[in-house]
Amino acid sequence: MAADLAAGAVLLAVAARPVAGNSTIKNASPKAGIFKSDKVRLMPGL
Repeated sequence: MAADLAAGAVLLAVAARPVAGNSTIKNASPKAGIFKSDKVRLMPGL
């Protein structure tokens, strides 16, 4: 289940990025914690 939540959060972050910009990604990071390293790996452009 945690893996599904992580994938969903990353997909939401990717989908929201064009609209909300980096603020959405930054706001999600503290809550997500574990997702931070995933974002670095999956979205190296950030």
